[in-house]
Amino acid sequence: MDPRSVIPQCTRRNFLALAGGAVAAGAAAGQQAEAIKAWPPRKDEAEKPPNVLVLILDSLRADHLSVFDYPRSTSPFIDSLAREGFRFTRAISQSSYTRESVSSIFTGLFPSESGSTGWEAKPNYATLAEQFKEAGYRTGLFTDTAMLMNANFRRGFDRLNFESRGGMASGMGPTLSRKAAAFANADPGKPFFAYVHYIDPHGPYSPPRAMYMRMADKVEKQPLLLYKYVRPQLENLKQSGFGPGEHRFEDMVSRYDAEIAHVDYAIGVLFDLLDQAQQLDNTIVVVAADHGEEFLDHGFVEHAWRLYNESTHVPLIFWAPGKIPAGSSEQRVALLNLFPTLLSMAGVENSAVVSGQPLFEKKDGQFMPRAIGEPIVSELMIQSRNLVRTIVSGDWKYTAAVQWYASEKLATLSRDCGAREKLFSQGKKQPADIFGPTVYEELFYLPDDPNEQTNVADAETSTRDTFREALERYYAHCKSMAQEEPKEEAAPETPMSEDDVSAMEALGYI
Repeated sequence: MDPRSVIPQCTRRNFLALAGGAVAAGAAAGQQAEAIKAWPPRKDEAEKPPNVLVLILDSLRADHLSVFDYPRSTSPFIDSLAREGFRFTRAISQSSYTRESVSSIFTGLFPSESGSTGWEAKPNYATLAEQFKEAGYRTGLFTDTAMLMNANFRRGFDRLNFESRGGMASGMGPTLSRKAAAFANADPGKPFFAYVHYIDPHGPYSPPRAMYMRMADKVEKQPLLLYKYVRPQLENLKQSGFGPGEHRFEDMVSRYDAEIAHVDYAIGVLFDLLDQAQQLDNTIVVVAADHGEEFLDHGFVEHAWRLYNESTHVPLIFWAPGKIPAGSSEQRVALLNLFPTLLSMAGVENSAVVSGQPLFEKKDGQFMPRAIGEPIVSELMIQSRNLVRTIVSGDWKYTAAVQWYASEKLATLSRDCGAREKLFSQGKKQPADIFGPTVYEELFYLPDDPNEQTNVADAETSTRDTFREALERYYAHCKSMAQEEPKEEAAPETPMSEDDVSAMEALGYI
């Protein structure tokens, strides 16, 4: 049997293509007429606060989505949302590590601004969920990653749903979608804010077999496990030919792509359930990722080790037909822009101080993209790994590290990074100063070097020095933020269950 025939297919109604003035192909004549009659909405309908749904796909690098011209069909449903919605093609995450990145999404601040840095990073200032809750929204957090268990991530959420399946690091996407839909549909009379964080396609890349068969040319009988073998043995593997074009490497990428296809299906499930409850007409949806993933682009694998483009370039799609026009923008934007953008679109007053800027402004009843400023900072502050920041502005990307390990050293570090991080958390090892002197620099001229392969820091000294000065100003600003009190008070901590610990092990963190 062809495995493609047993893969569930999601269906949803064809939406009226308002921007083009045409009705999506395939809709029946009666449905077309009803859709036209129903638009524009009546005044009382237009004034209802919109629902807000944020979908974060863990470890999803933008260039592995079909809509970014990836040759495999990894994301047919997400592609349809991108075509109907508005896509920022050069969105940048604020870290290649989940806790730092999500903290920025939740607070609208760069990691070092809020002190949300390192292995135990957590949002220390007012969160997006708290803002929506104060405005009368129902709020829900749904995830299958143990990385968001800290009490500060849970602040402001009425409903919490952490899915886990022992050591399974993926596969719970459809279940998560059904739980989120049940919450969203439970009280249609009251608007909701829901944050859904899917762990797929995070390593170790363990997709359902049917999805794997869609991507793989053949079944690899002895696949290499990312955390148990590939990461710690990478230098030996590369010497034996492991890399692009080699069957074991290509199998690893196929399994990653299959994870994307599975979460794409899970999002389709969520949309079907919301559509059946007639919730989509007044819902603003955001699809994004917390960070990307490395596949030897710079000599290593996985994420949360460096801040190259493959780790920080993420998809960012806004979907709300009739409210947001279809289109795309090449303007660089940061994930922390989500905080002010979503509050502004929902008409919720922002009472927090944020660095993010709204990405849209309302004109003639629609949200239109607006120009915002740069630079954009990304940070990685895990003590047992590289301590590095990047600043992107104009044609340039600057990297400054206060602790730096070359690619060939990372494989050795990965073997005991969990144990080393534990020493820092227990106070048995002195952490490095994250605002200490720079020990390594890189500078890339992006128009000629979009893949960041040629370091011109020693040749372009004037530009490099300009970035150095900007970094010093950033350090001073972050230190002044750290002195401002009080920060938000955290809820009591909940100990991790055995399933959560097992899941963290499966994800390669402990």
